[in-house]
Amino acid sequence: MSWGTLFEREAAVRDELEKSTLDSGMLDGEKLRTWWKSVEDLLKAYAIGVARGEQLEPPPVELARALSGLAGYLAIGQIPGLIEHAKTEGRRPPGPAELHDIGWAVAYRRACDPEGIIHNGQTIRIADKAPTKTLAEWFGVDANTIRGWVRDYPMAFLGVNDVDADLIESRAQKAGQRYSLAGRSHKAIETRSRNG
Repeated sequence: MSWGTLFEREAAVRDELEKSTLDSGMLDGEKLRTWWKSVEDLLKAYAIGVARGEQLEPPPVELARALSGLAGYLAIGQIPGLIEHAKTEGRRPPGPAELHDIGWAVAYRRACDPEGIIHNGQTIRIADKAPTKTLAEWFGVDANTIRGWVRDYPMAFLGVNDVDADLIESRAQKAGQRYSLAGRSHKAIETRSRNG
């Protein structure tokens, strides 16, 4: 989505959330999660655009004020309603840190394809004849999980500077270490169940 579209989307979703809350007197979890997703998309696009040197209009002042207020509550150890009511029960989709790590797995896997990946006009290829197996070991997951990630998730933002195969491999290995300890890897799940 374009920056302008993301900007307008966040404002529209925020307005809808405020209207819904005023009408019903309570926060709607689904609308709240939709707003948080629009905030994530807007701020991520802003960070990437700034890193690329694009001249972007800053995020809305109303959003900065809302986030500042939320940060103020968190700073004193209170969970504000805009965060508390966004939670869901059951299996949750991957969060930002998990998605970042998954993105490095996707980048590594795509760089192992014969065509490699293009970054800053350069083709980057990694010579790994069994990349899915490699990633499954690094991340502590099944090969089918890696295949699903490559199918369903974008690769990580590689930054604005030139990168090479060694850097992608290093970042993917580090992402695998983090994921295997804190994500949904077999090891992480087993550790959490042992620790109660």
